[in-house]
Amino acid sequence: MMDWLFQRAELSPERPALIFRDELWTYAQLQVRVSGLCAQLAELGIRANSRVALHLPNTPEFVMLAHALGRLGAVILPLNTRLTANETRYQLDSARAEWLMTGKATPPEIRALAPSAGLVLQSELNFEGSADRHWSSGSLDLGAPWGIMFTSGTTGRPKGAVLSYGNLFFSALASAHRLGLETAARWLLAMPLFHIGGLSILFRSMLYGTCVILHEKFDPSDIDRSLENGQASIVSLVPTMLQRLMETRDWQPFPESLKVVLLGGAAAPKSLLQRCMEIGIPLASTYGLTEAASQVATALPALVSRKPGTVGSALAGNEVRILSEAGAVLPAGEIGEIAVRGPIVSVGYLQSGRFPDISSHFSSGQPALFPKDEKAIEAGLKHAGPSRAYPWFQTGDLGYLDEDGDLFVVQRRSDLIVTGGENVYPAEVEQALEVHPDVAQAFVFGLPDEEWGQRVAALVVPGRPDHIGAGSLLDHLREKLAGYKLPRNIEFVKSLPLTTSGKIDRQRAALMFAKKVKEP
Repeated sequence: MMDWLFQRAELSPERPALIFRDELWTYAQLQVRVSGLCAQLAELGIRANSRVALHLPNTPEFVMLAHALGRLGAVILPLNTRLTANETRYQLDSARAEWLMTGKATPPEIRALAPSAGLVLQSELNFEGSADRHWSSGSLDLGAPWGIMFTSGTTGRPKGAVLSYGNLFFSALASAHRLGLETAARWLLAMPLFHIGGLSILFRSMLYGTCVILHEKFDPSDIDRSLENGQASIVSLVPTMLQRLMETRDWQPFPESLKVVLLGGAAAPKSLLQRCMEIGIPLASTYGLTEAASQVATALPALVSRKPGTVGSALAGNEVRILSEAGAVLPAGEIGEIAVRGPIVSVGYLQSGRFPDISSHFSSGQPALFPKDEKAIEAGLKHAGPSRAYPWFQTGDLGYLDEDGDLFVVQRRSDLIVTGGENVYPAEVEQALEVHPDVAQAFVFGLPDEEWGQRVAALVVPGRPDHIGAGSLLDHLREKLAGYKLPRNIEFVKSLPLTTSGKIDRQRAALMFAKKVKEP
């Protein structure tokens, strides 16, 4: 099929595509800039299947580069700008990135990681250039890899989930089917573009022909002003963002122009949900994963009001089931592991830098593009084939389905810590701690936190008790881990409780921490 931006610019050239601060680009204007960028990137040597890492903040330049790289057929690797140089190097090496695109604010230690002759500075590119007719359009294969999104694993090493164009396309259709589609909609985007929750909004809006209001970061006052002036009709937030935004607003209702607050990324405190519903905030609770191109299930405001805590049923064309430890399907009401299947689910993780085979992941033919009504959306979803044609993906998250088939998420991935919408896997922090020469063993877990949902805590068994302190451990970790992964509470113990198999008994260790904190 023809690339999505080209077809959108042909269908609705004068429709607003992107707003950033006080500047607006129509689809026609975005198309001109992207085709000009394609010519520049091709001249540098970037071509189909080139693996290109983006280390950039939320800016129009990021948006234009993402579209241009897609038109060239390059594979995109969005990098978390909060990671350390060591964490970034691991992702670049694992993905075998050939190019690194950065901006002025990128630290020199990150720039130094660029492959030989593969560093591209944003300042070296012309984002205002005229259209290049040779690059005015491109073709997309739904089965081709679009990009690599790293998501942490329980082993402590991030895993690169390969997302295809088909994953993004059918995710966009399914989301529109659930949320409804208004061509005049404007989606306020303050989520990081290096997260699938933020990046997916770009492609959805392009497919729908709607507008993205892009913010460089989440600033409650800036977001409040943008919502209050009636610009946005939908906004995506994690619970911490919503809490801070409502405090900034002094818990006043939003203007009627805001139709939906899509809330996900972590479990929302019941007190927050209740207070928002009491003042009429249109909450749509959602559950999603990087491996599923963002949304998996979503509950619209009416359902959230009737069933606080639910994230609704699986999006159209996809399925959710609950499995026991033995892999058996559990009946309604029983808690088990959440499994997902359908065209939104990644076909796999990178293996030694190789893509999984995705050639047969999607059926051949041309699905309905840019649906204008529900029937067209249904037709597009049917193109993906029945969900049973796809393998089940076991998420590691715990939850249950009620009698209506609505999902309740009890606990995110086993031992996962979600702090301010960011995922932290204890194993990664434990490994970083145990590299320290004076640490014999470490146990990391999450503590409840009113503002961030959870905060990272650690129990440490010192190798040499007289040579170690919390301050030196944090200095050691800052060189290895992003700031949000650092323990906010560290306690030292002589030993950790073990299970009969010799593993750390995580439940007893957490109780040990609680007892240690209470000691005078």
